[in-house]
Amino acid sequence: MKPDISYIIPVYNVAHYIGACLDSILAQRGDYTREIILVDDESPDGSHEIYSKYATDNPCIRVLKVPHGGLSRARNHGIARARGEFITFVDSDDMLAPDYEKTLLDIAHQQHCDAVICSATRGIIPQYTLTAKYLVYSPKTILRHILYQRHGILNSAWGRIFRREAIAGELFMPDRYYEDLEWTPRVLDKIHTDVIYTPSRLYFYRDHRASFLNTPSPRRLDIMYMADKVLHRLENLGDKSLIRAAHERRFSAYFNTLISHSQSDEIEHQCWQVIKQERWRSLTAPHTRLKSRLGALISYSGKRFTILISKKIGAASS
Repeated sequence: MKPDISYIIPVYNVAHYIGACLDSILAQRGDYTREIILVDDESPDGSHEIYSKYATDNPCIRVLKVPHGGLSRARNHGIARARGEFITFVDSDDMLAPDYEKTLLDIAHQQHCDAVICSATRGIIPQYTLTAKYLVYSPKTILRHILYQRHGILNSAWGRIFRREAIAGELFMPDRYYEDLEWTPRVLDKIHTDVIYTPSRLYFYRDHRASFLNTPSPRRLDIMYMADKVLHRLENLGDKSLIRAAHERRFSAYFNTLISHSQSDEIEHQCWQVIKQERWRSLTAPHTRLKSRLGALISYSGKRFTILISKKIGAASS
């Protein structure tokens, strides 16, 4: 008998967090059945010793040991082995509210939909919000909100459930970071039901010093590659409203790369050329968020001033 939901959790250097992550999933309320697929990406720390104890005591936990290949390959291994009616991805240093599973699956069954998204919040906190209200969007509308980075709907693989059959064959691009940005439009293009968004904050993600977003790395430049991929794909599909949203996401990706950490002269030049190409669209697009609109406006003062003032604004707001 297939479980109601499959949790796919890549494991790599998370000995400090994997126990809390699994505790939060095993504590889910309601009567749904689940399987927890741990994909061990040859983690060199003590993660194995910790999750092995959980697997011994909980038959719903399945362990896949795969050659080290990164987050995308680990998730793809999990997708291939998942048996649940729905799939959800959880990062192994994050946690779920006790009503995550019940809330999202209840909505999916009541609305006969293939995807349900919840709100997420930074930090691991004991309190969480739960509301009976939810919003109904078309896949196109939800993608536009994601690309414009508005309405609190994040572009991530986690914090949502997908009907497994609806996304069959849509794998994450390996060997690249920001894989969610390129994966999400492909998945939403395959979904032909409404997508439900609940503002209930049910997913808690950690923002610690060792996290990818807080660590300077050349791989962070992948955001530009992924933004370009999304734009080219949507241009080929020909939907003008989504193309405009993809241009805005591209502007944001290149602008944030320009002002984050120290870039080589070549990367700075590349970012600046795209910013100049895209800034007028960002200023005039009807759904551009204020942060991007302000960045586009500042950019008319020149590259050096843009970098200086943007970093000062970022430091003041952090």
